[in-house]
Amino acid sequence: MRRLWRDLVTRARETPNGFASFSEPEQHYFAVGLLEGEVYNGGFDQYFFNSSGDHYRYAVEGLEAMGAPQALGLLRQAKQVVFGFDEPERDTERRRAFLRSSVDESHSKRLNSLDSLFWKDPDSLGAKFEQFAKNRGLVSVA
Repeated sequence: MRRLWRDLVTRARETPNGFASFSEPEQHYFAVGLLEGEVYNGGFDQYFFNSSGDHYRYAVEGLEAMGAPQALGLLRQAKQVVFGFDEPERDTERRRAFLRSSVDESHSKRLNSLDSLFWKDPDSLGAKFEQFAKNRGLVSVA
């Protein structure tokens, strides 16, 4: 799994079309990996603030495909707290400007609560992540 992740990160950064050149399963795997890493590191606030939030739609699709309804629900709730019924801006700088101007202490408290629920890993996301990679042929099954 580590090798797959390193390969995707390298391809996202160093190939001309980066993420856009990934297959759909690779996009889902990558987007969910970004989500998980950001939320465990700094919470949903960090996820939406950083460029990882550009891939929100793919993270939603990936969690659906992985069968992770709890994590998906938490992600959608976090999106609702910050963006309401609107989709997050796909442009990082515009999304950051929005976050700087609209997120207050009330939002932060609600996001912190969702972070704590995500950290409890109600879907055993790591196992689903690994199984998804195997089932979609992203890694060889030995």
